[in-house]
Amino acid sequence: MAKKDAKAPKPAPKNTVPEGRGGALSTIIGEDVAERVAAQLQQNLVDFLGLGLAVKQAHWNLVGPHFYHLHEFLDEVYEDVQEMTDETAERMRQLQRFPNGNADAIAADTRIPAMPLGRIADMDAIRHVLDRVSAAIDATRERLETFEEDEVVTADLVHAHLEKLEMRAWMLRAILGEN
Repeated sequence: MAKKDAKAPKPAPKNTVPEGRGGALSTIIGEDVAERVAAQLQQNLVDFLGLGLAVKQAHWNLVGPHFYHLHEFLDEVYEDVQEMTDETAERMRQLQRFPNGNADAIAADTRIPAMPLGRIADMDAIRHVLDRVSAAIDATRERLETFEEDEVVTADLVHAHLEKLEMRAWMLRAILGEN
């Protein structure tokens, strides 16, 4: 019969994280902070989803002499918004929360106004998109304090999103001759 080794390591308690692997983010920052940050991220998420839909509406219904270049430009804006949307949802998952990108959540909670239906003249489309990008900037800035006070990594992500939105707003204003 084999002798038990008296120096065998004791198993780790069930709710601990093995050394060097990091803990669940919500455990590290606290459940209340994770919940507060995730709630604000959810608002950013529905605003980015609403903004993406508005940009695509302008992209699809754009007409006029600057169609081709603006059609391509609006695709670039949409790609930026989609990237921000994905990063926001993934940050929520890192906080062990579940993003809601369903149509009913967007319709109920976005602060981004719907685009007009039908044909949109090229410069009118740019004005509409600028107004919606500006609305996203304003809404995100209003929530920024929660991120800065509660969770610096999320704050860094939101700062990067604001920088991207502000760059697009500048470009939209330049197209309109407002810079």
